[in-house]
Amino acid sequence: MQTHLSSKPFITLEQTESLEPIAFATLLGHQQIQLFDDALQAQHHELLYDLVSDLSLVNNASILLKTAAHHGYSFVLSFVEHGGYVLDHLNKCLIIDNFGLDMDILGASDYYQAHLFISLIRGLRDIWHEIRMGGIYDILNPEDIMKIERFRAADIEAVTASICWSMRNEGYVELWRNLISGDDGDIAIAYMREGETTPDSLSGGKALRTAFKQWFTDHNRSDICDHQALEMMDLLLLENNGSGRVFGQHALNPTQISGLMALPDGMRYLCPMKNRLLSDMFYTSFGDDINQAHLFHIMREVASHMSFGVSFQNPDLASKIFPKETALF
Repeated sequence: MQTHLSSKPFITLEQTESLEPIAFATLLGHQQIQLFDDALQAQHHELLYDLVSDLSLVNNASILLKTAAHHGYSFVLSFVEHGGYVLDHLNKCLIIDNFGLDMDILGASDYYQAHLFISLIRGLRDIWHEIRMGGIYDILNPEDIMKIERFRAADIEAVTASICWSMRNEGYVELWRNLISGDDGDIAIAYMREGETTPDSLSGGKALRTAFKQWFTDHNRSDICDHQALEMMDLLLLENNGSGRVFGQHALNPTQISGLMALPDGMRYLCPMKNRLLSDMFYTSFGDDINQAHLFHIMREVASHMSFGVSFQNPDLASKIFPKETALF
């Protein structure tokens, strides 16, 4: 059943504020949904507990944590081949890279703990998006799926910069140093420059918008994001095997984007630039010809009708080439 994007239930400020503070014992007055995986070693549990407790100092981060716990997500530490984190949507598990290191090394190193911290923040924002728009592929057309995945990735980095900046002001200097020295450090630096130049931009969302826009200045980020979205669409097409419509037909509108990217505290920080996000080539153009060709191939496949492994423009033509058995008699 197709549904409009605007009809999907959003997490509202009122809903998140009603959640009790995480106490690792109860949530909403009931036995808490397990925040940490049951199989965690005691030392891993203690380290994650400390990270989560520190993160609760920032309001938006605290809401992200409460929301993840409320929806049954768990956290684990494990080796992740490409670093960072992996979000297992099916099992509601956030796997954070431990670099394959022993707990003694992780626990004693501010450097590695900062990496864990940053991955946790990114993962929590990703969980937030998954909860709000996990069924987005069933609603949007392929071209707009590509756009929303870019916006999602840019938002994760912008919000991570915002939370880490707030933590820096709480004394977590190593965390900020680690963020600006990473591959996407230019995004954090853009946030910092805007915040230091115009202090009001921190509360008004301008620093976040600057960081969000900075994500798009590196075409490699867009290309990687596009490639991942295209691979996911390929997988869905393969799983569908021609049994019905795979993707939706709806297009994004500016108001939906600003709503989907709203902060946990309710601020729609992209509102002042929402009308440019879908029309400005800075945000929507392809930098990789292979990705563009890949998207066109998916769009043609979605628009075509499969019969006996052959793609047709419409079912009538397919029936003429491969008539049903009953049509032969």
